[in-house]
Amino acid sequence: MMPNDPSTLTISRHIKAPPALVWRAWSEPDHLAKWWIPAAIECQVVKLDLHPGGGFETRMRGGDGPFQPHGTGCFLDIVPQQRLAFTTVLAKGLHPFEPWLAITAIITLHPLHGQRLAPQRRPGRQA
Repeated sequence: MMPNDPSTLTISRHIKAPPALVWRAWSEPDHLAKWWIPAAIECQVVKLDLHPGGGFETRMRGGDGPFQPHGTGCFLDIVPQQRLAFTTVLAKGLHPFEPWLAITAIITLHPLHGQRLAPQRRPGRQA
């Protein structure tokens, strides 16, 4: 990946939770299913084999219909409570795969030692 690669998107977010809790949201199927797909669509985590070369698979459904394929991929790097990297262009065992959406994501968790998040204030509301 080149430093100025136009296909690279970097998103930073401060989450008011310790890295261990955020890690659980990514690494435990029941937790991942609650947020991976937007509300009103139900997510089913079929596979979450959390180690390099391990696969993942999610399915989704809207309403009472059957679950449909959503995402399949492979974990590239795992450092518990610190880093998780995956791609959808490889399946379990690092086998090439042609996804409907090709992405490679690197999730890095950093604690914010000594920092406080300011409460968000809106006019007419109490924080």
